[in-house]
Amino acid sequence: MKTQDNTNQLLIFFSHCDHQRGGEKFIFELAKHVSQYKNITLFVESISPYWQRAYQQIGVNVCLLWKPKRLYWLFLPVFLLRNFFLYKKNITSCDTLFAANFPLTLLATTFSKNTIAFCFEPLTILYDATYRKSKHFATQIIMCLIRFFYIPFDKLAIRKSSSRATLNSYVNAAMMQAYGVSADFYIPNGVDPKFFSPRAQPIFQYKNNGFFVIGHSTDYTPLKGTDYLLHSLPEVIKKRNRVLLLVSETVSNPKKKKEYLHLIKSLGLQQHVRFIGNIPQNNLPNFYTSCSIYCFCGSSQSTSATTASLSVLEAQSSGVPVLRTAGNQKEIHEGKTGFFITPENIPLFSKRLIYFTKLSPSKFSRMKKNAREYMMNFSWKKSFTILDVFLKHPPTQEGIKTQLSD
Repeated sequence: MKTQDNTNQLLIFFSHCDHQRGGEKFIFELAKHVSQYKNITLFVESISPYWQRAYQQIGVNVCLLWKPKRLYWLFLPVFLLRNFFLYKKNITSCDTLFAANFPLTLLATTFSKNTIAFCFEPLTILYDATYRKSKHFATQIIMCLIRFFYIPFDKLAIRKSSSRATLNSYVNAAMMQAYGVSADFYIPNGVDPKFFSPRAQPIFQYKNNGFFVIGHSTDYTPLKGTDYLLHSLPEVIKKRNRVLLLVSETVSNPKKKKEYLHLIKSLGLQQHVRFIGNIPQNNLPNFYTSCSIYCFCGSSQSTSATTASLSVLEAQSSGVPVLRTAGNQKEIHEGKTGFFITPENIPLFSKRLIYFTKLSPSKFSRMKKNAREYMMNFSWKKSFTILDVFLKHPPTQEGIKTQLSD
């Protein structure tokens, strides 16, 4: 029988749970796992009904942080002060705080030094030049001002925290570049192989009708590389006409979608691309098994776009080979479960796609089996092992002196 530790609790600080992106799913899996032995409260700026119900089902209390309705970055000092006074009484010296990314790391360290600062990536708006360059000039100016005022506080929060954690060695390298400090331990992405299974029934039947189906997910930012994938398709279609790209979305963006539709028309791809909207979490395995392969083609110019991808693990666990931007060499087994790509190299990207379309059924079946077997190394339980050690037996010295390992 599992028992909870009632002498202290884990307080998780996370920006928002509005969609079903990798970060939101990671935080939920962490809360679900730790809630088996410790009380948890999630402090969040906003949360959707889906996630509200999900956290309620696992017994996690949710507290909404106060947030300005407009001009978030301008009123960030007010955000910090108001939430400090609203919730300081809820936090004791026995509690452990887990805060993911700025400004939540800064808020958490004002409450307690007993804070684990978790870095999914150095915050895109502060550190990602590729992302900034994709914006209009006026927005770039605003972002430069945000960087000027808040980068020092971001670095302060990282240094004030009692310990630091991140996903893997690739994000750790980005942390070293941004902050000059490294993580004390890793909590890598994981996957539930019982849920993401090759046995999931496809929700789209295009494969049964002779189509080679490419799966892809986008949030319509340039970091996802959707435009590179679209530009790579014409050469593929010359070799095999019955090719279909299914594009799901984690965030809606009608304006950017309209731009993609114009691009699709200009490339003559109207019959080869389908935007299928947001796929609910409970249907994701069925989406993956609807695909012949899955493409993760984040910009190789952006560190934050390539260091980790939960969708890559989910697809492989569902028995789907993957094309993945180079940047995290452990998420696929090159040549066995998929291939690394540089999406900006459109001719080579096209060749990789064409290679899959020409695979014999036996070789394709072997690669699907390899993908599934490889994901047996990526369980959530294994991911949270070091965190469990820390939460159950907190170190007496500042930080966690443990050897880094993926």
